[in-house]
Amino acid sequence: MDVALAAATKEELSESAWRELLLLTLRRGRTRDADLAPFIPHLATAPDGELDLGGCVEITDAFLRQAVAAWPAVRALRLDHCRRIGEDGIRAVVSGLPHLESLSIRFAPIPEKALLHLATATFSLKSLFLSGSNGVTENVLLKVLGKFGQLEQLELSHMKSGVVTTNVVRHIAHSLPALTTLSLSWAGDYGDAVAKLPKHCRKLVSVGLADSKTTEASLIKLLVANPALTALDVSGYTTLLQTGCEKLAKQLGGVKSLTVGGAALSDQTLARLVAGAAGSLEELDISGSHKLTPEGLRAALEPAKVLRVLVVGTCKLINEKAVVAIKEAIPALHIYYVPTKP
Repeated sequence: MDVALAAATKEELSESAWRELLLLTLRRGRTRDADLAPFIPHLATAPDGELDLGGCVEITDAFLRQAVAAWPAVRALRLDHCRRIGEDGIRAVVSGLPHLESLSIRFAPIPEKALLHLATATFSLKSLFLSGSNGVTENVLLKVLGKFGQLEQLELSHMKSGVVTTNVVRHIAHSLPALTTLSLSWAGDYGDAVAKLPKHCRKLVSVGLADSKTTEASLIKLLVANPALTALDVSGYTTLLQTGCEKLAKQLGGVKSLTVGGAALSDQTLARLVAGAAGSLEELDISGSHKLTPEGLRAALEPAKVLRVLVVGTCKLINEKAVVAIKEAIPALHIYYVPTKP
């Protein structure tokens, strides 16, 4: 059973319901420790499951310690945007959740000293989401990744400069062969280190490389080495998109989700990419593509017979009229449109 308690009270759940609990969501932006305290006694009867505290910006280490002590069977923990969690809280997680498999601390300003405790954990993480965590440094990241060699999902997007470096990507390439999902989007300058991934990482299904300096040749090698790869993000990727992507397009046969938005994306390049993935492409995001024209977009979409989702955000030349025309031509297509601000 999954239960979201964003607006619920503990009285709404029977004791039998607590014993069946698999997901507890306590997300309320201004929720404080005292607001959540009534739930603590009931967690002891819950089986292993997921504790979601994402967005609870006011909760502190004190509540996290109590929650961990009450529910040691937690296998997945979300602390996204939890701005008041520090060393004591992370220490409690490390020592009190022996079965933890997934940890998410996206955009949480957890200090470097606290994050270092992860390198001493006894649990075996399969999923680690650190995107936007400003307390992460290259040194800490290398130590943490060195601890969890069995990771299957790793998210390091939107990191500050100097964290995701060439050394970090090389470490990922050589030490995390089980990865299926990897996001390095908007993560600073790690050069063309992605070229090292194909040798050892051959189970990738989803890869995010937005705004990176990865070359077309390296990206092609990555796709060839990972035939199961179905989701690719190369948005904001000016150098790559300026090449025309003729060779890359030929390797997109199995891609279902493609994110290619960026100022350098032209009608011709989009047409090549979509044609390359036409038989499998279900989702396409072209947000921020200011050179695309309505005519070029319509023409590019023609061969994409299984396309179901199109995201058009802030494309200067594509207005609401153009979006309506596309929707009329492809009624089954779900279009998410965000107009450019005047």
